[in-house]
Amino acid sequence: MKLLTPLLTILLLTAPANRAADAPAVPKSITHRITGLFSPDREFDLREALKALPEVLLVKIDFSLAQATFLHDGKKATADRLNNTLRLAHFAIAPVSANPEKLKRIEIPVIGLDCKGCAFGAYRILQPIEGVEQAAVDFRLGKVSALIDPARTDRAALEAALKKKQIEIPAAQP
Repeated sequence: MKLLTPLLTILLLTAPANRAADAPAVPKSITHRITGLFSPDREFDLREALKALPEVLLVKIDFSLAQATFLHDGKKATADRLNNTLRLAHFAIAPVSANPEKLKRIEIPVIGLDCKGCAFGAYRILQPIEGVEQAAVDFRLGKVSALIDPARTDRAALEAALKKKQIEIPAAQP
């Protein structure tokens, strides 16, 4: 009887935990800022990368904020696993901006960006600048844009970085 009581106690204490662990996870929606999502042309690349994670459903893309909303179970699709998969296609997840109302959109016309590779190069110039929350490049329209924290950077810093890498900015029109 003395041996039976500890065994029953262990079984009773672990049984509910085991049932909870075996229960299917409830799908949840989560939004991430996606670095590398600099152009609508990158949507195909994002969808291709996500094929490696069939348990993750891409629900929505917001190119203006470089954000994507995903639906997943939270068990298999951890943030680390999602991030590691996306890195293979030159994406990464980042936190959504805490203060989007403080951000300012800057648009800069550029000359000579005529393909997705050139657009990616311009993106890689702007994205790491401190104060840039999101950068986008539209080579078809000939412009780059960035959501910036005006307390940390400004248009002049973005233009200087682009010019330093030989990206041509047309003279301002009167």
